[in-house]
Amino acid sequence: FIAAIPDVPSFKDAACVIADVSRGNVGQLAADVLNATLEMKRVGYFDDHAVLPSVGNEGTQLALNVELFYCKASNLFLLQQRAPAVPCRAEGWASRLAEWAKKSEFKLVLLLSTLPAELRLDNKLVEGAVQLTVQCAAPDRTGAKRVEALGWDSVGASDDDGARSPEEVMAREQVRAEASVTSQAMLAAAAATGLDLVVLMAWCSEGDNVQDGMQMAGWVNDFLELLPSAELPKWRAPSSWRLLLENNAPREIFN
Repeated sequence: FIAAIPDVPSFKDAACVIADVSRGNVGQLAADVLNATLEMKRVGYFDDHAVLPSVGNEGTQLALNVELFYCKASNLFLLQQRAPAVPCRAEGWASRLAEWAKKSEFKLVLLLSTLPAELRLDNKLVEGAVQLTVQCAAPDRTGAKRVEALGWDSVGASDDDGARSPEEVMAREQVRAEASVTSQAMLAAAAATGLDLVVLMAWCSEGDNVQDGMQMAGWVNDFLELLPSAELPKWRAPSSWRLLLENNAPREIFN
């Protein structure tokens, strides 16, 4: 971690949200929405050989491949990863990220990831079903208790996680198998070190996932209670989404 400001706020006892580069980029989209809505400030960035380099712009600032933002009002850190890790190095990157989070003494870490929508079972296809499945590294910690209070579908780290039927056992094993490399590696590292990690996995498809990103941001808000429910329709998109949502390319270039 490399600080971008002289006095970086203390990580101790803060919450940290991490965007996983996974199917549909839902975690990254949700991180963008949270960053813009909460008007978070960049406090640093990461330089790791496992993550592919990238550079862009967000407003008047350069945007790097992995950056850390902070919201003082919510005592919340947000790690936005804009480029994927090299496949053969992804597991090491995720393990180092979990080790950094543990050393930083965050009280809770949320990883925003995804699962393939085409593998959903009947319980996720009924009207009103929450298109979210959760994994917790520490079932007896604050994160798991919050998941239980919200009534979200939770999958344990092993087969012995309370499944009551063969179908449920198979469904939970499928979730564990389809979870991203980052999710699996961070869960393993968190379980070994005692980090209170909760992985939110949205069921989604590739394509235009803006609404999925907004929904994921809403689940983060439900979990951390960042904004009053009356303000939820006021999610803001970052300025960089303008080119994503609008087609303003001059037609002359196609002539």
